[in-house]
Amino acid sequence: MFSPPGSWPLTQAATVNNAKSLPRRQRLANGYTPDSANELSEWLKERIIIKESHWKTLIEGMSRDHDLEPSHSWHPIKTQLRRRHDDVSEKSLIFHASHGATLRSTVWSHRKPRIQFLDNDMNWIDEDEISVTNKKDANTSPESLILDWLQYSGPIDLKELAESLGADRDLLQTILSSSVGEKKLISGHLETDSKALQFCDPTNLEILLRMKRRASRISFEALPGLHLQGFLAFFQGLGSTSNRDSLSESLNQLLFYPAACPLWESEILPARWQNYTKKIFDLELLESQLIWLGTGKQEIQFAYTDELHLGRSTQPNLENPDIGSDHFLP
Repeated sequence: MFSPPGSWPLTQAATVNNAKSLPRRQRLANGYTPDSANELSEWLKERIIIKESHWKTLIEGMSRDHDLEPSHSWHPIKTQLRRRHDDVSEKSLIFHASHGATLRSTVWSHRKPRIQFLDNDMNWIDEDEISVTNKKDANTSPESLILDWLQYSGPIDLKELAESLGADRDLLQTILSSSVGEKKLISGHLETDSKALQFCDPTNLEILLRMKRRASRISFEALPGLHLQGFLAFFQGLGSTSNRDSLSESLNQLLFYPAACPLWESEILPARWQNYTKKIFDLELLESQLIWLGTGKQEIQFAYTDELHLGRSTQPNLENPDIGSDHFLP
C-alpha cells in the first residue's frame, strides 16, 4: 500500500486542528448544526451513517443553536430514521431509511444486522425483515459508499472505521487496499502519535496539512516604518561589543559586498566593532579562512575560501571599476 513521505505525518497542532475542524465538517460544532427537520434528514443522507452518540450531539446542538425541541427537530422525520443495534457492543448506528437496502447488501452483507425503526411513541422497535425493500441503488458499491463516508472523516484506522460503519474488517481491508492502490485514499501513520495504519481522504489530508503549516508559522505584529532603521542597524551589527565572535557575525553580513578599500577600515568595520584595530582584524584574516578579493579599482570584497563558488566572479574587472554588487551575487 502507498505510504506518505515522512514529512506528511500531522503534528500535534494539526491533530488538534483536526479535532476542531471535523465537528464543523460533520456539523456537530456550535453554530453548524441543521436548522430544521428537513435539513437534518438531507444531512443524514449525505453522511450515510453516524454513531448514535453523534446523533444525540446533533439533536442537542439543534436545540442550542436554533431553539428547536425534539418535537420539531427530528420527530417529524421519524419514519425516515433507522437504527442498527449491536447486541454485543451495545453500540448503535443511525442511518437514513433510504440507505437501508444498500447497507445490507454491501458493508453489512457479512451478517444479518438488527435494524430498528421508531414507533408512534418514539421507541425503537425491531424492524420486520419483510418490510425491507429488496431494491438497492445499482450505482452504489461498497467502495463508493465507504469513500463517500470518509469524505467527512480525518485519519482513521481500520478498527475505528469498522466500528463506525458496523462493517466486517476483512471486507474493509480489501476495499481500503484497493482504494489506496488506485490513489483514492492515502494510508500510513498519518498522525505523529498513531501506532496503527490510518486511512484518509486525500482532500481532507491536504486541508489538515495546510493547517499544520499554518500552525507552524511564527506569528508577529508588524511595526511602524520608524523602527526599520534601528532594525537594520541591529541586523548589521552596528555598535557590537568588541569580541571576535561579533566581528565574524558582522563580516558574515558583508560577504561578497564590494566597497572602496579605505571605507572598510575607516567606516564599515569600526561602525560594527567597538575598539576596532587593524591588528585584531589582521588576526582574524590569519586565523580564519577569510580572504579579500579585488573587485575593481581600489575596491575589494571579503569571502571565505570555501564559499568562493557563491560569487559569480572573483576576478577584478579593471575595464569597469564601478561594477556593482549584482555582478558578484548569485
